[in-house]
Amino acid sequence: MPNQSEHDRYSFYYSRVDWNMHVTATRHGLREIVFLEDPLATFAADFYQYPDPVQRMFSNLQAELERYFNGETVQFTAALDWRDLSVFQKQVYSALQKVAYGSVVTYGDLARQIGSPGAARAVGTALHNNPLPLVVPCHRVVSSSGIGGFAAGLTLKRALLQLEGISGL
Repeated sequence: MPNQSEHDRYSFYYSRVDWNMHVTATRHGLREIVFLEDPLATFAADFYQYPDPVQRMFSNLQAELERYFNGETVQFTAALDWRDLSVFQKQVYSALQKVAYGSVVTYGDLARQIGSPGAARAVGTALHNNPLPLVVPCHRVVSSSGIGGFAAGLTLKRALLQLEGISGL
């Protein structure tokens, strides 16, 4: 196997009926999940060509995504590569990971949880820039007056919430 840098990136495509995403990771953990409107193609998971820790991470994530999209409560277990994030983003994302499946909080609630009660808009900006939607479940954050926003689109946000048993937003 060639010499691997700690900055090497690895990726795979996850596709299942209406759920298509591109997942990127480094040896340090998951780096980015991008929801795709259309499947690029059905790609086999070529994990065998990646270093062992990355193979295991992608294999486990693929199984967890299957369970999640089957309607099961899933606690995603992959390490997350947050090296390039600000301290504020890390605080927001850490608090967000504690929001339970099937629950929602408001931007203001999340701001208060991290000790920044006046930072609801900044929380919204951090969530808009969340590199790991679903694993860091920004779809579970709503505005005090409705559904709020979602970088991947409100149709997808509603679908994820509905999958978790939340409707009417």
